[in-house]
Amino acid sequence: MKNVSIIFVFLTLTLFISTAVANDIIITAKEKVEVYQNEKKAIAVGKAAATQNDLTVHGDQLTVFFSDNQNHKNDISKMNAQGNVHLKMPKADAFGARLEYYVKEDYMVIIGNPATIKNEKATVRASDNITYYPKLNKAIAKGNVIADNGKNKIYADIMETYFKTEKNGEQVLQRVEIPKNPKIITKDGNVTAQSGIYYPEQGKVFLYDDVVITQNNNVLKGSRAETDFNTGISKVLSGSKRVSGIWYEDE
Repeated sequence: MKNVSIIFVFLTLTLFISTAVANDIIITAKEKVEVYQNEKKAIAVGKAAATQNDLTVHGDQLTVFFSDNQNHKNDISKMNAQGNVHLKMPKADAFGARLEYYVKEDYMVIIGNPATIKNEKATVRASDNITYYPKLNKAIAKGNVIADNGKNKIYADIMETYFKTEKNGEQVLQRVEIPKNPKIITKDGNVTAQSGIYYPEQGKVFLYDDVVITQNNNVLKGSRAETDFNTGISKVLSGSKRVSGIWYEDE
């Protein structure tokens, strides 16, 4: 069956966003698109996709909710995708069981089994959800979060990821804040702390409060530490608390 394409204009088949810079959301589906005028929603079924600028949402089913604005046009207020959800972005892809896109507020929530964002350098998974804020260049992952670059892993309850836009318009990862219970696993050992922050360009994670480093059965404790992902080495930095450690001689 051929793709079904829809664009809603006023009360016909067009869903239009009236913003400072008007942007269309184009919706396609393999099976069908149903419009419910009284309920102000449309449902696309069967390998459905919604595209806005450089973002595309794929899912088994898309449900779009819209409302009248002051100009009596249709504004999209919310869009849900469910089943095999895939959010395709210029430099990354996100996957989950469900996606909720709050259009006016400009953020997306990816939910489920687990929620995943990945690019060519790393993968982040979360058991609860990942919330992405396109205009703020920010994403927040919650619930048993794991960040994996193929060599090292960071575990945490929450990770807050921030991007920056280069002069050529490319978005790059600027920093990852880990406000609660980070655990880092490298080829040489493990590090735990109460909080931390990761700077990808430096390849380093700085950890704070109740830091415990375990390497080759040796244990080192302090208030601040640094893990270098380039070398896999972790070390305690100078801080207000005394450094303590236990070393075991190789047999």
